[in-house]
Amino acid sequence: MSSREWIWRPTWWCAAARHRRAEERRRVRDERGSAPTELSWCFRNVCVTTRPASPRPAHKLSATTKPRKGALVHRRISPLVSLAAVGALILGGAAPAVAAPTTISSVDFEDGTTGAWTRSGGTDSTLRVIDLDGGKVLEVIDRDADYVGIQTPSGIFEAEQTYDFSLRIRLAPGTPDTSARLVMKPSYTWIGNTPVTASSWTTITGSYTAAAGDASGLQAYIGTSDIAGTPAYSYYIDDIVVTTEAASGGGEEPGAPQPGDVLIDTDFDSGDLDGWTARAGSDTSDPQITIVDGGADGTAAAAQVGQRTHEGDGVQRDITGLLEPGKTYALSAAVRFAPGSAPGQGLTLSARTVSGGTQNFSNLLQIENATASGWTTVRGEFTVPTYDSAAEIYVEARYNSGNTSTFLVDQVQVSVPEAAQVDTGLTPVQDTVDFPLGVAIDSRETTGAASDLLLHHFGQITPENHMKVEAWYTGPGQFTRNAEATALLDYAQAEDLRLYGHVLVWHSQTPAWFFQDDGGRELTASDADKQLLRDRLRTHIFDVAASIADDYGLYGSDTNPLVAWDVVNEVISDQATPDGLRTSRWYQVLGEEFIRLAFQYADDAFNDEYAAAGTDRPVKLFINDYNTEIDAKGAQYAALVERLLDADVPIDGVGHQFHTSINTPISALRGALERFEGFGLLQAITELDVTINPADDPNRVRQGYYYRDVFDLMREYHAAAPAAEKIYSATIWGLTDTRSWRAEQQPLLFTGGFEPKPAYYGAIDDSSGLPSLITTANVFEGDVQPGAGFTDAAEWRNLPFNPLTANAGGWQARWNPDHLAVIVRSTATPDRVAFTYRGQEYFFAPDAAGSVPGAQAVVDGETYTLAHLPHSDVAAGQGADFDVRVLTGDQVVGAWNSPGATGRLSFLEPLSFVRVPELTAPTVDGQMDATWADVPAVTTGRTVEGSAEGASAEVRTLWEDNTLYVLFDVTDAVIDLSASDPWQQDSVELFLDLGNTKAGTYGPNDTQIRISADNVLSFGSGNTATQQARVAASATARTDTGYRVEVAIDLVGQSGGQSNVPLGGVDTVHGIDFQVNDGRPAGRFAVKTWADPTGTGYQNTARWGVAEFVAAATDPGTDPGTDPGMDPGTDPGPGTDPGTDPGTEPGTDQGTPIPGTASGPLPPSRGSADALATTGGTASLGALVLGGLLLLSGAAVAVRRRSQRA
Repeated sequence: MSSREWIWRPTWWCAAARHRRAEERRRVRDERGSAPTELSWCFRNVCVTTRPASPRPAHKLSATTKPRKGALVHRRISPLVSLAAVGALILGGAAPAVAAPTTISSVDFEDGTTGAWTRSGGTDSTLRVIDLDGGKVLEVIDRDADYVGIQTPSGIFEAEQTYDFSLRIRLAPGTPDTSARLVMKPSYTWIGNTPVTASSWTTITGSYTAAAGDASGLQAYIGTSDIAGTPAYSYYIDDIVVTTEAASGGGEEPGAPQPGDVLIDTDFDSGDLDGWTARAGSDTSDPQITIVDGGADGTAAAAQVGQRTHEGDGVQRDITGLLEPGKTYALSAAVRFAPGSAPGQGLTLSARTVSGGTQNFSNLLQIENATASGWTTVRGEFTVPTYDSAAEIYVEARYNSGNTSTFLVDQVQVSVPEAAQVDTGLTPVQDTVDFPLGVAIDSRETTGAASDLLLHHFGQITPENHMKVEAWYTGPGQFTRNAEATALLDYAQAEDLRLYGHVLVWHSQTPAWFFQDDGGRELTASDADKQLLRDRLRTHIFDVAASIADDYGLYGSDTNPLVAWDVVNEVISDQATPDGLRTSRWYQVLGEEFIRLAFQYADDAFNDEYAAAGTDRPVKLFINDYNTEIDAKGAQYAALVERLLDADVPIDGVGHQFHTSINTPISALRGALERFEGFGLLQAITELDVTINPADDPNRVRQGYYYRDVFDLMREYHAAAPAAEKIYSATIWGLTDTRSWRAEQQPLLFTGGFEPKPAYYGAIDDSSGLPSLITTANVFEGDVQPGAGFTDAAEWRNLPFNPLTANAGGWQARWNPDHLAVIVRSTATPDRVAFTYRGQEYFFAPDAAGSVPGAQAVVDGETYTLAHLPHSDVAAGQGADFDVRVLTGDQVVGAWNSPGATGRLSFLEPLSFVRVPELTAPTVDGQMDATWADVPAVTTGRTVEGSAEGASAEVRTLWEDNTLYVLFDVTDAVIDLSASDPWQQDSVELFLDLGNTKAGTYGPNDTQIRISADNVLSFGSGNTATQQARVAASATARTDTGYRVEVAIDLVGQSGGQSNVPLGGVDTVHGIDFQVNDGRPAGRFAVKTWADPTGTGYQNTARWGVAEFVAAATDPGTDPGTDPGMDPGTDPGPGTDPGTDPGTEPGTDQGTPIPGTASGPLPPSRGSADALATTGGTASLGALVLGGLLLLSGAAVAVRRRSQRA
């Protein structure tokens, strides 16, 4: 009888569906003439799989190694004995034959780290992970004392509990024999003292029972005995497991955590870290954790994480065996940055998990509101990702933020929440469309309430991250299917869901070794290197196809859920290239050929070699990209697809990511779909989400109407399209807001508590669930006092008025800690002006009892009323309900809202403001000539992405005639232009809102211009040709501290139904912002702005600053921002992280590089101007009304955007 492996797993690792899958694999392989190879059974809380034994490294087969909870434990035993054990488990009574131990901590070093275990004694060079005997082990170098080596995390042991220890040890070659053991501090009790040698691996096992009382000081290290005549020696360690026995039987596991149970509760007041340890974010960082005085809520102490040199440096806790994969837990914690530190974009709770020897990293909760001025309490729920051998949770700075500030944590609690309830009485979203509706997930959505929600509303899933190229490899050429991918395939198979694969070929998240030869040399475009990369591409695609088909059956069979692939992703450039393609490493070696090859290989693998007999192309093959709704990029996309069709490339469809905001015009999405009419290809909406900023109630309602319009568009297009061009599927990029890659902008249909949002009701076209739209207005910090000239204060001149109903006038406001200052301009002479504010009623009437403080004046036949409405405890980022009504007698002649309704105010930072002097035009040559000498500068001081140490600029502005001149003097230590995306290169950006409408959405008079350090122009939101035409000249030059950019902008736009109308001149006011992008070889290192603290200026004009053009006689030496309330501010907001993932931030067409020279207007792009925004926007209803009036006067609002994707 042949030898077989018997693999034991708890049921949370092994889905019951494996039995059905095993039968299908047996049937398929029987048809191919092979014997059955694998069978599975699941019973109670254990699953068993049997298959032919395969060779494994000797040091991984120790029969004395303790099984870890969820690990694949291989034992070679008699099949009869194994079947007897299976029978006992199936037929036995309440006491099972096998009780799975609970793993308290384990580490096998296969991920190259020591997990949560830390160095004991020694120095920074004592420990290193090396390759040995077919796997990775830990080497302890030059041990010179018993305790030098590695130790458990602290705080993992509990009183009156018995623990089993197991580890394998071997001395370095040539080392004399000695002995080793585990040693439990503080009593220094020996556990399992065992002789060890250099000739073979030795397994040390032993048990320890913790005494009653305080167990917080228990910590075990690996101790080794001295060797006479050998002052120092080295040894190797592997496969450390610490377990405690857990009973297993019918029904619920005894002692299983119940709702309300607290599993982690750390306040640091006792001086104990309670199992929390330092976590290094890089190989070179060494953060330090200390307990310091002064905890949250006046408590004694907190844990401080200092000496951080990497954003990933933080504090971690081992949760292996404590928190179960797939289960949801509640977190409560207090966090802050050290006083004086830069909070950047806040903190993140993340997890590292290890499954099948592969480590995965997941962001669990974003803590973007952490500050350096006080403690912030964060509460939220998170789901533990799949793991089988190790897991830690940790607090770090936000990914790609570059933030290395010292931060503190305190009062950390992790508890079991009440089970979430999913309302399955709601109309399933999938039932409201005639095409498959999908959602992007990982294993966290395959269990519990999340799974219930998914199965009710969706019929298709997409792996968000774990089928990308890097997820299939544990090292160069080491192909292994990621456990996350397996979990999703299992789930799709068991629940009869379609699975849409993402992604076979991408420029991002592809290992660097793909583009290197075996010696590490970078591949070139030589014939030999081309063939190497062709072979590597084919091997990857065929390995993926075989991996899935071998375990789930042939494609097109009933047991294989995979139906489609994004074959190539994001290959279209956001800048002008001869063929419109991104110059990725794939492209640099193979040119456009790699796209054609990817489709051909995918077709050969999925639709031929591994396709079920009798099926016709069972796996549909798509190309996929973002910003396809932007004309210039969409045109390049269509041109590529035409070339592929002309070359008979086997492509089935075109994918549109549609990462949008409520400012993206629906007409742009329609145009993206219509661009491919007549191509004979299916279309897929692959990554739909709709961001809102700020994420408040009014914008959530707007989002609902936007989703209504998007789903209406998809239904209409699908119904009208011929069969060959239907919508293949639409995928929402995430199940709930808290699990979105853009969580802070709440872009999805359901809340983190699985509740439907207005977005859900919009998607199903249920008007009863859509509240009425809420008017909104931004209120910048500032004040205007009653007195002479209050009607013409700079505060009012620098922003447009919000209109009143019945064309009765308008209003504005500023806030300060004491009151809200409101000015109301009315065409009628009011007897009083009434206000609803924060739930209270106020009024102003001159000399009337009960009136709030204020003033009134008549200017040019209109009445201006200033009122101070009292408040307290307000701050930037907060909001308030508000309405204003102008009354003559008892008659309301004008109001902000309809009767009985209120709008919503958002309190913002002080408005950034600069006076732009009229001076003689400089020569645009990139030099600081005399013209600029007396022009004051503003600074890009707000870090909205990346490191506060990133590049910044002093920016000067002046005007002459109808031209604005801008000089950026950039301080940048490293000038890097290597990225393929222009916004990831060293560059500056100029944002202009001619006329300062602050409308939110981009219109024809709004501009985003980007200029690289080598004077390469590119453009973001807005019509490319129009923006190019505004650039009269530009130039760049290197300086001793970085580089300089000089640009001249022709201030022409639309007005009165005419184009190319001059809009500059004295006393004109315009919206403006300046941005510096700091590029580095690894990606964009930092982004800094002058005005907008959100980082979303590429989508929204509302938070830009203001430029007032002043006459030549005006003294330009006044410090910008010195008007009351006009200080640009010194405390940058946290930002929103708009471009962390390569290939995700937009831009459209880019001109020809002219390094170090001046350039005139660039040639027009291939895009055409398009169309009116039909819904959405973050502007108030008043602003929309004002926009309507502008439309009537001839202003066409053409809106463009930039999107970004993870």
